[in-house]
Amino acid sequence: MEILPIVKYWIPHIYVLEPKWIKEIVEKDLEEYLKNINNL
Repeated sequence: MEILPIVKYWIPHIYVLEPKWIKEIVEKDLEEYLKNINNL
């Protein structure tokens, strides 16, 4: 779980391929973020 803030810091300059569980968490968090942005 310590890696997630580091990965998120580098968005949009990074794309997670592996491990799959990190990829899924990042994708889910990004979807939620974008959904909230669109609701403003």
